[in-house]
Amino acid sequence: MREKINRLAKGIIDQVLPEISVIPENIDMPVKSGEIIKIEINIESKNRIYAKGLVYSSNYRVRVLAPSFGGIKNKVTLEIDTRFLNPKEVMKGQLDLVTNAGEMVLPFSFTVVPGQNTDILDDIESIEDFALIAKADWESALELFQYKHFLHAKFMNTPRLCALYSAFFDRTNKNNALEEFLIAAGVKTPVYLSFEQQKFSFSDLLEDVVVEVPIKRNTWGYLGFAIHADGDFVELSTRILTNENFTNHQSNYTFTIKKSRLYRGHNVGKIYFISVGESFCVDIDVYSGSGQERKKKSYETRRYWFDYTRARIAFMTKEKEKKDCIASMVNALENLEGEETKVEYRKLLLAEVYYLAGEKSKAADIIDTIRENIKENRLDLVEEYLLLEYLEVVVFAKESKRPSLIRLMRRMITENHLHQLLPRLIHLDIALQNDASELFELYKVVYQDGCTSPYLYICYCQFLAKHTEFLHDIGAFEVHAFCCGAKYHAISRELAEIIAKRAISIRSFEGLHFQLLKKLYKDTPEREFLSGICSALLRGKIKDNSVHYWYQLGIEQQIALTGINEAFILSLPKNYDQVIPEEVLWYFADKKRLLDQQHRAYLYANILSFYPKNSEIYLAYIDEMTSYALEEAKQAHIDSSLAVIYQEVLSVDIVDEQLARVLPSILCAYRIQKVDPLIKQVVVIYPQLKGEHIYAFEDGESFIPIPTDDTIVLFQDAYGNRYARFGNEAQMALDLVDVLTQCYHIYPSHPLLHIANLKHMVEQEQVDATKAELLQDAMRDVKITAAFKTKILSVLVQFYQQQAMEQWSLGADEFLDSIDKSLLDQKERQLICNTFIARGRVKKAYAMIKTFGCDKLSSKDLSNLCTKLLINQEKIDDDLLLNLVFTSVINGCQEEIILDFAAKKYNGSSKNMYLLLEKAIEVGAKTADLEERLLAQMLFSNHSEHIDQTFYWYISRMKVSDTLVKAFFSLKSYAYFVEHEDTSLQVFEYLEASMETSSNIQKIPLLYAMALTKYYTTKDILSERQKALAKSLVFLLIEEDILFDYYKKLAKFIPIPEEILESSILVYHTKGEEIFLHSKVSPYDKEYHRDNIRNMYQNFYVATKTLFSGEQWDYKIYSENNGIPLLEGSLKGEVIDHHQEDSRFICLNKLASIPKSHLQAELENYVCKDAMTKLLFTIQTKGSKD
Repeated sequence: MREKINRLAKGIIDQVLPEISVIPENIDMPVKSGEIIKIEINIESKNRIYAKGLVYSSNYRVRVLAPSFGGIKNKVTLEIDTRFLNPKEVMKGQLDLVTNAGEMVLPFSFTVVPGQNTDILDDIESIEDFALIAKADWESALELFQYKHFLHAKFMNTPRLCALYSAFFDRTNKNNALEEFLIAAGVKTPVYLSFEQQKFSFSDLLEDVVVEVPIKRNTWGYLGFAIHADGDFVELSTRILTNENFTNHQSNYTFTIKKSRLYRGHNVGKIYFISVGESFCVDIDVYSGSGQERKKKSYETRRYWFDYTRARIAFMTKEKEKKDCIASMVNALENLEGEETKVEYRKLLLAEVYYLAGEKSKAADIIDTIRENIKENRLDLVEEYLLLEYLEVVVFAKESKRPSLIRLMRRMITENHLHQLLPRLIHLDIALQNDASELFELYKVVYQDGCTSPYLYICYCQFLAKHTEFLHDIGAFEVHAFCCGAKYHAISRELAEIIAKRAISIRSFEGLHFQLLKKLYKDTPEREFLSGICSALLRGKIKDNSVHYWYQLGIEQQIALTGINEAFILSLPKNYDQVIPEEVLWYFADKKRLLDQQHRAYLYANILSFYPKNSEIYLAYIDEMTSYALEEAKQAHIDSSLAVIYQEVLSVDIVDEQLARVLPSILCAYRIQKVDPLIKQVVVIYPQLKGEHIYAFEDGESFIPIPTDDTIVLFQDAYGNRYARFGNEAQMALDLVDVLTQCYHIYPSHPLLHIANLKHMVEQEQVDATKAELLQDAMRDVKITAAFKTKILSVLVQFYQQQAMEQWSLGADEFLDSIDKSLLDQKERQLICNTFIARGRVKKAYAMIKTFGCDKLSSKDLSNLCTKLLINQEKIDDDLLLNLVFTSVINGCQEEIILDFAAKKYNGSSKNMYLLLEKAIEVGAKTADLEERLLAQMLFSNHSEHIDQTFYWYISRMKVSDTLVKAFFSLKSYAYFVEHEDTSLQVFEYLEASMETSSNIQKIPLLYAMALTKYYTTKDILSERQKALAKSLVFLLIEEDILFDYYKKLAKFIPIPEEILESSILVYHTKGEEIFLHSKVSPYDKEYHRDNIRNMYQNFYVATKTLFSGEQWDYKIYSENNGIPLLEGSLKGEVIDHHQEDSRFICLNKLASIPKSHLQAELENYVCKDAMTKLLFTIQTKGSKD
């Protein structure tokens, strides 16, 4: 700055100023909260002229680390302090650049955000708006949701929303977390799917087939389905289905059927879409090879064979009429007529049916048609051959074959395992029929050989019905046989009674035994069967609720078995809704030690639900039930049965302090049912308390305490994902409001009751001194969440604001001091700051402004704050104080102490400094050296606005610097001479005075002479003093080879050399750019040629030519750098009247205008005069010697 002013004082003007480029031109960007951030601005001189200057910030939170800069390329570092500022706050202001190229303003706006790109958060007014963002751009919403300071967004303004965010933000599946957060916040419905088609069938595929499964969803949002397939031939396109797979709520999921993986026949596949809340199955049927028709035919074949078997067994057991059985068998076998396999075997069976029906002729006809073929191929058709031989004996009465056939069939059954021949062997072998022991052993051998044929089981049941003496133990063979016999009604009543008696001896209990006994009891409800069932269950120690029915039947039919009462209670279903028989209750009246705590609860709950209070059972149990209830309550246990007991037993009278400490969690309990098999736990969050509580499901239900209506209930799967989509269909477990109230009176500090009470007070908003004290205590409770403390603080701040100042106590001040101001919003912080100022605690107020930016003060409060700080001479940050002081001045403050301080310390843009100076002078405050600082800055930065007034204040109010004064007049002279600005008369009067008093006029800046001489050309009259000064100045300039055309205008006042008056002068001024000249003189020159033009003074270029009448000087000025034309014009020869008729120029000019007839005489006259002049006078030229 000093260097430039010194140059100005010498009349040296920077002809070419730096062309400064500032990047960015406007700073508008987000900055993270809670940090000190550094950014750089680039200040570059485009024309590579050295740029220098200073940078000032209008906001104390935006600090310029090194305000001065200098160079071609400069970087200025800004430090933005966002500590303790909340997201969405905006720091606005400007950077004032005071440079040697002028002053400029760089506006800035820093929006405080929690993270990157969080400017979106600033525009979100409500949780509904955030949901709209998620709907339009899910990924952007997800990015916002993961910001660590999302919690501080202005729409997150309730403890419940904050608690929900805390519950979801750290989950592994971020997409699911956002989806369920929005659902829990009540601004979104869950996504559900619907399948247009869930069954696909194909047949005879020639190649791989890609199949599309159309799927629709009901709304926007995230969904996540795991997909897996059953069936090797099914190839999935992807194993997950998410919202990214949907377009306009529609998705076409694809899978491929791989032909190479199909096997011949019916291929069955399934695709499962599994998610929490809903699952789907897509069925796939592919018929390969034989095709669908062959598959259908195969199915029908199996059905006809089953119909035959079923009818044959019914014939054996006489379950149906003989003719009906015969008709069914014939119909089934005739339906099999088109089958290509087992043709002979089917015909032989048909012949056997006719034989059984007594129609031997039909049987014989069928046999005759196939006899020869079977005998020829008997090695391959072994079974058919044996069946043929059997029919030969029974149909054609070939008794001679019977013995050998019996032997052959025995061997085939025992050695070749042709067990299906057994019924026919028994029919043929009369001796075997009569030998029960041998037949019994044969049955055993065949079973042990692996035969599981229903014919074997039915024959064995029929055998035992005739020979019951062989039924000793009920083993595996007997169980299977009896189950089959029971199914086909092949067990007679007599056999059933025997089985019932034998059932008691069963030692091992297996499922098939149980099924047999149940079946037999259903068909024959004998007491022995029921006793056997119960006995078997007791011996097997089976006491789960799946067998309770049998124990209940046993109790009802008074089956006397040891342990049946215990088994009855232990097998009770969870939600047993029937009366427990009195005999069971009396049994346990003095045997409670036989039951665990849970089953005691079942028993007591049943008594309280079904037995009147005056019944003997109720009276016998009431004391025991009361003791049990208190014992369980003290351990804070709760389930469905205990809820029934508590409801009847608990009362106000029995509540003491010990119970009051545990009962609220029971009395506030709600019953939650498990809604999905993938759900494992319930998460309960109280918005007023830190932390969360996780409860497991027991028997599909869980009991959770819900003390307030904003309690959050979420469901959690095995992977930690949480869900709010199932709603909160909780059922209140107990209705004991009086007991809960009594608990609060005895122990109000119970956490659940405490938060319920605090929530009620905060919602009321208006509190008294007593409640205010409770709220203050809550503020010191580390268990209370920050979000809820914010609500409490809001109520307390309003409470203290409404109190009169005289009602304030020391405790109130201490409380305000102790408040964690970071928990408040900016409005509440400002209220506290204003309160500090009102109470004269300006240092506290100043600290809040510095830390939290609470500078939204009224003019009165701001003035009051600054005044007291300056009076107390507090050692505080000058930058912030200067900012506050200047703001106060701008707001109209006229306090002398404030203006004095500002005038002494403040530096900024010339505009701001002039405003400050004007205010100070207006009220008569001390200005220190503000005028000098401001004038120097204006001269440095070429800031002309108000510079005249500043100069006059400067020279009138303080001792001046000669250098500054000279620099000022240099600048004004340049502005007048070069930039043609209007200049006040005082400037020229000063110039005249300074030159007249100068001892050596040649030492004054030439710029002064140029400005003053040009000024004289505008005057109509000059005084003798001015004429003399003008003459001196003009000749000084001519002596310095500085020529201007305007000199000719002064010829009316002072003598001007002939050379100037007779010359055409071309002057061109540049901003430092080099130029060249092309010219021609008409009518002599036909083309332009390069001509001389010189830089005579500070980029004023001059060229001169002597033109006679009728001549024209055409010129073109070009840039030396790029050859671009800058100026084009012409000058014409003219005669200047300078009262010297005999000048050489005038003479020659006249000669040029004389006609040729008189030219000779005039030329001789001119030559004569010219010669005489040379003899009489010696012409002195510049640079010649005397």
